[in-house]
Amino acid sequence: NSQVPDVPCSGIVLNCERNGCLWMPTAAVLLATTSDWTALLQHPLKAGLLEPPVNLRLHGAFSNKGNSTKPPPNRLPAVSHSQAGDIAATMAAAVKLPVDMLGIFSKELLLSNADPVAPWSTI
Repeated sequence: NSQVPDVPCSGIVLNCERNGCLWMPTAAVLLATTSDWTALLQHPLKAGLLEPPVNLRLHGAFSNKGNSTKPPPNRLPAVSHSQAGDIAATMAAAVKLPVDMLGIFSKELLLSNADPVAPWSTI
């Protein structure tokens, strides 16, 4: 029988880890519909990618020490954060501050928005 009569569950969530890479799922929930399950029988499913990170050292109020709110991320996917401005925009949104109030530093030097940031680097 080539048809799936019922959806066996309301979806699957995957989380993968390997060598310090970040898991970047293609969707928050996979296999949520009958057509998704039918497609799985016909071809492989791309669930996501493991991407190298940019590691962040957070200082001052951003380190969240003693703060009850959710801390900002300390690792970001390098594929979408290849410039200092990308990191500043993500961090500004996470801590609800204007982006021009944040400084992104590498090796104690202030980076401009267009400065490149290499995968696996610590900023």
